[in-house]
Amino acid sequence: MTDNAYSDPPAGMMDNAYSDSAAEWVRADSLRPWTRNPRRNDAAAKDVARSLIRFGFGAPIVARPNGEIISGHTRLKAVAMLPGLYRKATVAERETWAPDAVQLATAEHPLVPVRMMDLTEQQAHALALVDNKLGELATWDMGTLTDILRDLEADGAALDGLGWTDEEIKALMEPDAPGESGDGDGGEQAMQGTYAVLVTCTDERHQRTLLETFAEEGLECRAWNL
Repeated sequence: MTDNAYSDPPAGMMDNAYSDSAAEWVRADSLRPWTRNPRRNDAAAKDVARSLIRFGFGAPIVARPNGEIISGHTRLKAVAMLPGLYRKATVAERETWAPDAVQLATAEHPLVPVRMMDLTEQQAHALALVDNKLGELATWDMGTLTDILRDLEADGAALDGLGWTDEEIKALMEPDAPGESGDGDGGEQAMQGTYAVLVTCTDERHQRTLLETFAEEGLECRAWNL
């Protein structure tokens, strides 16, 4: 062990992984979605756009060298929404936009950060499924989540645009918010802090159909695998 936080890369790796850039800025119109992407992400694009406005790009889009997206379909849809949102924003609101978001909203040919992965078609499509599915496996420690939200609020941070609705945030911030516990474990639960109706679906297709129907009716809904 050395005293430095970072060590030298293993021998032989300087010529490949360590010498490559983690991402490069490319024209958004040079990318194309995977046409068979089974993930339905239209309902999430607006929230992702709000995140881009506030923080900019935290993670690059992942794509094949031919421009086919592996991971980041929702981010690309959010990018397409930014020019319209920018036109509607006031001067004061525009001043709060992250530089990435301003560039994406105003440039003739907006640039997005992309990590190129030289994968076969089969590998890329398998990775796309993995990337979407693994995110569904984690749960929330509701007590710790509530504590973090309260800390952010105490520090003056805005709580909008984090993925929860205003009603969900309000419920979580209540002194007796469900999921809090005296021993600090918070209770890992998938849904807390809001009124909800749980609908049992026959299969994943049935679940997707219901989500699309609810979204068309303007209802806030999320998919859960219990």
